[in-house]
Amino acid sequence: MSSKPFSLKLDTAAYKVTVSVNTGLFIGGKWVDPVEGGTIEYVVYPFELSKSNKELVVSVVNPATGQVITTVSAGTDKDVDIAVDIAKKAYKSSWGLKVPGVERGKILNKFADLMEANADEFAALESLNVGKPFTQSRHMEMGLTVQVIRSSAQQADNTHGETIEVSPWVKRVYLLKPMTRSAQTTEMKFAYTRREPYGVVGAITPWNGPLDERSSPNFLDDVCAKIAPAVAAGNVIVIKPSELTPLTALKAADLINEAGRDCADVRSVNLHRRP
Repeated sequence: MSSKPFSLKLDTAAYKVTVSVNTGLFIGGKWVDPVEGGTIEYVVYPFELSKSNKELVVSVVNPATGQVITTVSAGTDKDVDIAVDIAKKAYKSSWGLKVPGVERGKILNKFADLMEANADEFAALESLNVGKPFTQSRHMEMGLTVQVIRSSAQQADNTHGETIEVSPWVKRVYLLKPMTRSAQTTEMKFAYTRREPYGVVGAITPWNGPLDERSSPNFLDDVCAKIAPAVAAGNVIVIKPSELTPLTALKAADLINEAGRDCADVRSVNLHRRP
């Protein structure tokens, strides 16, 4: 299937909004199709074979009605390998320690601004895909989501190392011997720590809390509470959304790309499970 945007106009008593989401894989700052389209021969619920080109797709269902909302492309391990390779190159060339914490914080704050500006659409997608009340998604989850992004933005340029005064009486525990004079702090040398990003990290989000985890004690993980801290620290993150509820994650990928750096920090792969 071609990774074209899915669009749906919603007109209910609770909300009136048009939602639009890209349905492909977000890799390298752009929407792409899976590399194995047409080669998958098995079908596992909620996956089905597209009649047009025999490609494996994920059917996204509204749990309140049982109706299919749309289909999204299903990635495989080959797509993950591509995403990770591109992420490694981005980390070495245009992200990580090459981007100051102040700039990473600005990108996250802009991401938070965009989330606020699109709050109705995100809440509608969350309610439609997960099956929760719109008021909960809009007035509780969206506020918490923006809060965790802005909190991470503040930490981006406030994570520091330490300079350490090394006492001659400190023992190297692993050797159980007194520290030698050559290892002590002097006017010519000192010890210090420096906090650095890990590099490329992966994240998996659950079906029941794809947008924000803190709205319920049962929500274990979420997209923004994984993306924001990782990006603030200078990491590149590859997200695997739940195949049952991927819509808000896909929408968030577009917004963080808009926030800056051509999305040098986030890739989203709708990975399917093999039987």
